[in-house]
Amino acid sequence: MSFIGVVYYSNIGAYKFPMATLSIVMGRHVKVRLKDNVFLKKGVLVRSNAELVEKVVRTAKEFDREIATVLTLCHFHNF
Repeated sequence: MSFIGVVYYSNIGAYKFPMATLSIVMGRHVKVRLKDNVFLKKGVLVRSNAELVEKVVRTAKEFDREIATVLTLCHFHNF
């Protein structure tokens, strides 16, 4: 597979997960991190980055999207 570039979506706040879902449906990549969003859902605080990642991974799998590995990310970002 050949990659020309990576387009991903990152959002802060209440629309993080709806916009992440839209990005997944559009074939884009999604980045989540605790510093951008402290709520898992309304009124529920996130305990770790892992919770955010798990939620987006579940969504991606529902749309049959492949989950990037660490090696894939390194390739995208030339690490």
